[in-house]
Amino acid sequence: MAASGGINSLVKWLRSALAGTQSERVTADRALTYPPVWHCVSKITGAFMIMPLNVHRVVGREKTIQDRHPAYKLMRWRPNSMQTPAQWKRQMMCHALLWGNARSYIRRENGVPVELIPLMPDRTTTELYEGEKLTMTVIDRDSRLSLYEDMGKNPEKTLIFRDNEVWHVPGLGFDGIEGKSLIEVASQSWGIGLDLQQHIANQQKKGYAGGLMLEAPMGAFRNEGDAKEFLKSFRDSHEGSDNAGKIGMLREGIKANILAMNNADAQFIEQRRFQREDAALLFLLEGILGDSSNASFASLEQRNLSYRQNCLAPWTTAWEEESELKLLTESERNRGYYFKFNDGALLRTEKSVTMAFGSQGIAARVLSPNEVRELFDLNPYEGGDEYENPAITPGSAVDSPDQPDPEDDSPDMAEPTNRAMELMIRNLLSVEAKRIQDYSKNPSNFIDKCENWYQTWERKLADDIETLGGDRKIATEHCNESKTRILAATDCQPEELQSKIGQATANWTNRVYNLIEEIQKCLK
Repeated sequence: MAASGGINSLVKWLRSALAGTQSERVTADRALTYPPVWHCVSKITGAFMIMPLNVHRVVGREKTIQDRHPAYKLMRWRPNSMQTPAQWKRQMMCHALLWGNARSYIRRENGVPVELIPLMPDRTTTELYEGEKLTMTVIDRDSRLSLYEDMGKNPEKTLIFRDNEVWHVPGLGFDGIEGKSLIEVASQSWGIGLDLQQHIANQQKKGYAGGLMLEAPMGAFRNEGDAKEFLKSFRDSHEGSDNAGKIGMLREGIKANILAMNNADAQFIEQRRFQREDAALLFLLEGILGDSSNASFASLEQRNLSYRQNCLAPWTTAWEEESELKLLTESERNRGYYFKFNDGALLRTEKSVTMAFGSQGIAARVLSPNEVRELFDLNPYEGGDEYENPAITPGSAVDSPDQPDPEDDSPDMAEPTNRAMELMIRNLLSVEAKRIQDYSKNPSNFIDKCENWYQTWERKLADDIETLGGDRKIATEHCNESKTRILAATDCQPEELQSKIGQATANWTNRVYNLIEEIQKCLK
């Protein structure tokens, strides 16, 4: 934390900077009373609430979630002692949308981030000062930051932070340092909409459309006081929605002349629709509730896609990059750590869409059944980690010239294989691969564990092969080849071992055809 309180010039600069952040016409609180703004802000911040922000690591082709990383705990468990991750993400996104800047102070212990404390946008500014990016904020005794600052007898205190101490996501801006406040940018547009709301409220108060003039004949009232008393009584009896349709009586020849609405008043409903569209444009939304023009299933689907691409994607990218820069060390970034939003959470509310997505992923062998079951919070099942198309008989791709498998060890087989034999051996190979993958999680004694396990496994495999009519030496040759492949994969750094073993065993079960061929030779 940079020095605070004693830099009078910076404090004065902060005060002057904050003095211009509130529009004279529209404030943040008033903007949220405008339904289109409330809808847009609620929709976008709600999307960020339900999208998990995870810490990943990529090693080779293997990507894993690092659930023990301190930054993972901040984004998924507890960003600070006051908020859940959903609450913190919604608050930050609200600040970013309305004020153009989302900021949180990064409290560290021994260099490790342990808390993300929100900084109020109306009391905070970020500027360049003598070539250094600084963030300044004013706190009071109720702020959580006051727990770590000596407030003395001061009700307020100015704090100055360096850039690496603040998690800061700016919106659109000119200087690349601070985003422009949408409250100021949209002040005129939202002011028109708020004025229209007030106009409707005034019309509702009247209890009738347009204006009303009472025409009284000469001598109807003795003096001006009597006339005013009559008008007051008339308003009390007929103004307001509660008095709409109420029967009244005019005396002494008084006539009521109703003044029709002018063109501007008659078009205020159309004007309100245009104002909703303006609000959606400012938030980069493709549509807004209440505007169903030209809506169809296809157009709504494209709107939702555009919503994710044009509105959410720029913000998620900014969040990910800022989190990587401020919450990960340079060493961690170099070792493949990164942040990523799981936008698949947006599909979970639409089960049919999720089911179609999962089915297509399984058929294309991009997703495994267990990965799809995870989308529905269902438990995995044995064999559900295989990337196989259930519509194709396992092994049929080998015989098909249209679906070659470059890593398939199977030979050309003139006769169809025994299905029961294939399933039995495939299951054995799956168990073998899984055991090796489990051992790779602990690089320190990986080789010793594999060697000890293969002494037992070779006998088990030989017994099963012998039961199928094969020679026991088939198991010995298979295990020797397995150990050769494993040993070749260990030529790497310890942190890369799990990924390398995963790649080496990815197509382990395809070796089933070599074993079947050797067994069938013994049967001839």
